[in-house]
Amino acid sequence: MEALIDHLLETSSNENMTLEILNEKIFLMNQPTIVFIFLLYPIGILGNTAVIYIYLCCLRFSNLNLFISSLAFFDLICCMIGINFELIDLFLPVMHPSKVICKFQRLSVFFCCIGSSLMLLAIAVERYQKVCRPTNFQISTCQGRILTFVINFCSLAFSLPVIWAVKLDVPHFENKLNVSTCEFKSSLSWRLYFGAVFLGYSLDLIVNFVLYCLVWRTARRHFLRLDMPDESKTDKDKRKNIRKLHRINRTVISITALFALSFSPFCILSLLPKNVDSKNFKIEETIRRLLSRLWILNCTMNPVVYGFCNKEFRIQIKRILYGLVRKNISTTSSQIDCTEDDEK
Repeated sequence: MEALIDHLLETSSNENMTLEILNEKIFLMNQPTIVFIFLLYPIGILGNTAVIYIYLCCLRFSNLNLFISSLAFFDLICCMIGINFELIDLFLPVMHPSKVICKFQRLSVFFCCIGSSLMLLAIAVERYQKVCRPTNFQISTCQGRILTFVINFCSLAFSLPVIWAVKLDVPHFENKLNVSTCEFKSSLSWRLYFGAVFLGYSLDLIVNFVLYCLVWRTARRHFLRLDMPDESKTDKDKRKNIRKLHRINRTVISITALFALSFSPFCILSLLPKNVDSKNFKIEETIRRLLSRLWILNCTMNPVVYGFCNKEFRIQIKRILYGLVRKNISTTSSQIDCTEDDEK
């Protein structure tokens, strides 16, 4: 942030620069990101609430459904806390109002990132055991609940250091602007911490990729073996189960791919230096700020993935919407009847 502020002060040397003008200049760079967030925010809140309700209350209980509802829980926290605090940072980039908000914004994002990463790994292991090793050890219902609790605890424990890694920085500039920015500390210990987080994130994606390759290959082999023209009724039932398995695998692979797509730009851009001498620096910085916040896709678009890939989820959504419309119509009808009775 200091490099950006220095660049803006140097290129605006003829202006009577005030803190409000500086904030507005950076805010203009943040506008595409703000529009992007406002478009996705309602989907994240409503969608993740629906996922938690449907997967826990409407669908048959299983470890996979428990893990997916836990994933939606992480996403909902990220939407309700992380995104709201992120908007404060985007609207007031050099006039950040609170050290507490700064710390909790970063904590919520890291908590959700680490939690989602561990939960996706648990889902990948569960899928691998179900598909590739069906006769071996399987995660029981009790073990699934314990694993969910452990993942939540570990996510909080691993993300807590972020509270001490974040500072409300007040850089000193020549024109004595009282700039207040939410920044990470640049000491070696915190760089090692962030390096460890990025390394864990990379290893998690590699393990997920390997496990899902094995799952997809095994499931495809089973399907091709049963896809015969003279199949019996038993084979038809088996093929139906294999198709259901394909849909489940497609769902979990899609949300894992979305996770990788969402957080990878943030990890990569954190390692790349800014070129403040570029002629198109402002455009590049605007794009950079948008790409570094693509993690918002992960916590808002997962419900859309479930809607496309999970038929049962779509059916339950339709039932909920139908019930709400029907209730609204009946309420309106009763109000009209009461009005007519009063007129008589």
